[in-house]
Amino acid sequence: MTPNRLSVINRDTELEAMKLSDTREYNSPARAQAKAETRERIVDAVVRVVLDDGIHAFTVQNVAEKAGVSHRTVYRHFKTREELLGALAASLDVKVEEYPLPSVPVTIDDIIDVVGPSFEAMGEVEEHFRAYVIASIAMQWQDESRQRRTQAFNRALRSAFPHLSNGEVREAAAVIRSLAGSRSWYQLTFEGGLDSKAAASAADWAVRALFKDLRRRDRVRAKEANGS
Repeated sequence: MTPNRLSVINRDTELEAMKLSDTREYNSPARAQAKAETRERIVDAVVRVVLDDGIHAFTVQNVAEKAGVSHRTVYRHFKTREELLGALAASLDVKVEEYPLPSVPVTIDDIIDVVGPSFEAMGEVEEHFRAYVIASIAMQWQDESRQRRTQAFNRALRSAFPHLSNGEVREAAAVIRSLAGSRSWYQLTFEGGLDSKAAASAADWAVRALFKDLRRRDRVRAKEANGS
């Protein structure tokens, strides 16, 4: 084998080794951790931009500056404001995962049981929830999990109150879904002046009062249907 041929083979071998090394580095736990930490910094920056600078300042560029990273870095993870808000919503699920909260209620008991604990959980990470509520309202944005919970509320009430009309069920589900959600928590705490514990108690009372009335109305409809 000629020296030139041997040199080419050695060089190709070195290049392959470098590629494998780069791949191992890219897929290494340290790399994955650094990526996760960057995403967390970006999400935290969303909170700071919305709360400190206002919703009008919520841009990818401003988030990048607040996070101390380049616009390209943010864009690599999240290409739009909607994706940034979606990441904030996902982070909230993680932050409150220690609380026994059913993500999708199946029965009205699930709904009743979740109101108080969920409000207290929101209070533990109140700045993140405040930013999420402000941004989601301003942008008229709903994440898929919120839509699934709304549909679940309708199914739970339809099952519990079979004698009420579809219109009554939809109206009741909309009101109860609103009372049990993050927007109600925001209004009761930051507009109503209650702390999270008092807000939880108030929302729990309101939801139970509505269910009590719905049970009464369902019994009346049942008697009317039976002709009694």
